[in-house]
Amino acid sequence: QSVEFGARLKEARAQSGDYQIGIQTSMTKIRPKHPEDFRGSWTNRVKLYLAKNEYESFQIVIKANSDLQNVGIVPSGFGNLQVEVMPVGYVWVESSSRGCQGNYSIQDWYPDPLLDFVDTINIKAGDMQTFWVRVFAPSYIQAGAYTGNLRIISTNTGLRNVSLEVNIWDFALPTKPLLDTALGTNRAGVIPDYYSNSEWNSLRDKVFSTLLKYKICPDDVYCGHRCTFIGGADNLKKLPWVDRFSAANLDVRNIYSNSALESYTTNKINEIRSITQILKSNGLLDRAYIHAFDEHEEDQYEKMKYVLGRISAELPEHPAIEMCGSGNIKSHPEYINTLWSEVDIFTYTTPSSFGQFKEIQEVLHSQGKQLWWYTCCYPEVFDFGIVWHQPINERILMGINAYKFKIDGFLYFRINAPPKEAPFFIDVKSDNSAYTNINPVTKWGGAGEGAWYWHRPDGICTTIRMENFRDGMEDYEYYKILERLVKERRGSVDPNLIAQAEDVLNIDNTIVEDNKPQTLNSTDPAVLYQEREKIANLIVALGGGSPPPSSCSDSDSGKNYTQKGTCSD
Repeated sequence: QSVEFGARLKEARAQSGDYQIGIQTSMTKIRPKHPEDFRGSWTNRVKLYLAKNEYESFQIVIKANSDLQNVGIVPSGFGNLQVEVMPVGYVWVESSSRGCQGNYSIQDWYPDPLLDFVDTINIKAGDMQTFWVRVFAPSYIQAGAYTGNLRIISTNTGLRNVSLEVNIWDFALPTKPLLDTALGTNRAGVIPDYYSNSEWNSLRDKVFSTLLKYKICPDDVYCGHRCTFIGGADNLKKLPWVDRFSAANLDVRNIYSNSALESYTTNKINEIRSITQILKSNGLLDRAYIHAFDEHEEDQYEKMKYVLGRISAELPEHPAIEMCGSGNIKSHPEYINTLWSEVDIFTYTTPSSFGQFKEIQEVLHSQGKQLWWYTCCYPEVFDFGIVWHQPINERILMGINAYKFKIDGFLYFRINAPPKEAPFFIDVKSDNSAYTNINPVTKWGGAGEGAWYWHRPDGICTTIRMENFRDGMEDYEYYKILERLVKERRGSVDPNLIAQAEDVLNIDNTIVEDNKPQTLNSTDPAVLYQEREKIANLIVALGGGSPPPSSCSDSDSGKNYTQKGTCSD
């Protein structure tokens, strides 16, 4: 009791003086001048839980009672854990034209970029400044508890510590994602508008390395792998893993005569034949796809069918054909075996109702075909291109939602668009605060539309949205690992354990409504954390490892769930 009292007294002292310290989840955004956005705990103690080969993050919130100068946070004492801390930056959104979603007047500063290019910042009195704490557990690390300190430094106030305990579950996530994705890293507006070809060639490996850490494989959906951004099969081949990537793009909307259609198709067949040989010789053919007929209407169907028929007849070997937002198989499922028999992957926006798609999905899976989802400006609940959204929605989409509805992959048209107006490169302002210089509105009208990250002269500036994309992909992997273990261990372990695992895998509507992928019954991070912890404990039980000490559970009383599979007293 005396030890606990001493810890409480130390924590109380940490909340007095020039600033207060709070802990917030990675799934909640806090605007600097909106204290009502804070939904965490005023504490300087945190527990974090994660698997091996996994990233996990949380936010330290500093509420300034007076102007603070050169504030930074320095991690120490974490051994083989990799702990990084950086200020969260803010972008000013004046208004946003969302195309199919209409116009928004949302004037404010919104958190989005992670400012890993600055060590310290100034904080104005009254502001709530967040710092992003990212922890990575290497695959070789031993399971168990690790403790260290996050020291808050400043040139005009005293030092304080945040105590962090990191608990590692005894299993590892895969390096290569288990969910296929096609995420557009387009050349246009980036090279050579802002980087010369030689500058980009020297930056490419650094940018690719960063993207891979976020489970993002470079892909130009519309241009193909030979675009300047990717630079061809040689650059893809040297990556440690390769996800789906575009080999070619088909589009017949601007073709108005039979002779033009014939010429277009012949040229495309020659292009795909050449690309197929290159990819085959580099061992990449099975990862490539042809992006076909993006959001074409019914008046284009006859031309589409002609092109597909010739490709099938003249190219017995070619990349998988992926058709995005076209074909209307929801109203006409018979098209799967008639008009679109050559199509391997059907991609549609995340629907409001999954009932009819479920039957279609069963037909596709029985034929070895796939159903993917994509988002753009619809559905807004899952749009990665909105900087003012709470990022938990994106994490749910890529994790529990993707697993619940058995989706085979996810496509997003572009993730690297520049701002519509200068400046192009993100930076902090002259007052060295976390308020940045860029207008996040892109050419599509949305603040962040087509731009999951921001550009720097020497690389890229990642965002809260990218972090939650990766967390969702990792959540999906938890489900897939448990699913595999249930199949492998059935008959050799306690049947009650198998029953518990099957119950967890049969996701109820606690978070996402049955048959309604857009209906989120809960956006409370605590609910998601608790579900994830159940999965982790079952994985450990079925995989032969041991859970970390002091694991939170639903039965724990007096504890506030603040992190994924974590709790703070």
